[in-house]
Amino acid sequence: MISAISWELFKRQPKEYRQSLIKDNEWHDSMIITNGAKKLMHKWTANSIVADYSLSPDFDNQWRTGGSVEQIVTESRLDSNSIWEGIMRFVSDRPQKDYLHSVKVLNIEFIFNINFIL
Repeated sequence: MISAISWELFKRQPKEYRQSLIKDNEWHDSMIITNGAKKLMHKWTANSIVADYSLSPDFDNQWRTGGSVEQIVTESRLDSNSIWEGIMRFVSDRPQKDYLHSVKVLNIEFIFNINFIL
């Protein structure tokens, strides 16, 4: 799991460092969790399968109805249960691999600054 705060900063890192975080082939077998629009993560999205497994508040191309922070997060499917279910769907759909043992955690930020690639 890596925190994807800035594509520009990521690309400024040496290739060896970037490859140590996520190898070229791993981009195609990943998912994104973001509190922003999925389209804003396009540089991190290697293909349509990555987009299909990704979690974002615009999952249904609808505006959220509003309410408390908790209600908005839940409706956006970014609450802890929804994130866990999304990760488990991603993992269970991958044949014969145990991704939970190879997750790299670099930086976990508060829910309102959460952009992850798994």
